[in-house]
Amino acid sequence: MRALIVDDEARGRLVLRHLLQKYTSLEVVGEAGDSPTALQLIPKLHPEVVFLDIRMPGLNGLELAHLIRRKGLPLQLVFVTAYGEHALEAFDLDAVDYLVKPIRPERLQEMVRRLEARRGLRGPDERVIAALISQLRPVWERKLPLEITKDGKRCTVYLEESKIRFVEAQGHKTRVVLAGNEVYEANLSLGELEKWLSPHLFSRVHRGFIVNLSAVQEVSVEGRMYFLRLKGCSEVVPLSREKLEAFQVAMKRFQQT
Repeated sequence: MRALIVDDEARGRLVLRHLLQKYTSLEVVGEAGDSPTALQLIPKLHPEVVFLDIRMPGLNGLELAHLIRRKGLPLQLVFVTAYGEHALEAFDLDAVDYLVKPIRPERLQEMVRRLEARRGLRGPDERVIAALISQLRPVWERKLPLEITKDGKRCTVYLEESKIRFVEAQGHKTRVVLAGNEVYEANLSLGELEKWLSPHLFSRVHRGFIVNLSAVQEVSVEGRMYFLRLKGCSEVVPLSREKLEAFQVAMKRFQQT
């Protein structure tokens, strides 16, 4: 069986690949560090089974599984996670198994037996998968739970990612600027918040700034400095020379999705 591993942690992917090597009935044909990459790899690699981590930035494993099931993709799903509280939802999605890290050898063997028993389903329909990918952008436009301080009290607001223009580091907190110049102060560091933002949509363009790629309107040069002008925002964002090449790659990848 051809297998795809989806986990945002490289070590998690490495450990699972190593554990699966002893089973000749399984062949790991690819890995993905996030859900959008997984959806791009499925029509290219034709996996029969997808091993899914649950807690991932952006579209998490359960959201990806719901998307796969809603579109009728005939893929066998196995959840591999450090958390056990989502097991019931996973089996509602017709998951073959739900493995909790660290994985015990006997549980892994049982999972492989279940996969082999359910083998024989037809392979993925590329036309269905292509339609799925074309519909992915609206799914990405999810709401981000953000803990903020307002009037001296902590509360949680839900922001549409598509409305965020940029995020700026401010010590151990961050300044989140939305379209229309609406501003929130989040009780997270820039690095912590970056883990929650969809990686296909946001890019670190400076040590202290992350921008929404869909909002980039213009790149300007003033002397030796680069700046980004964003749609629906009066502020400009610095683009460091060290991040210039990575920004160009991220923009090209975003425009191709």
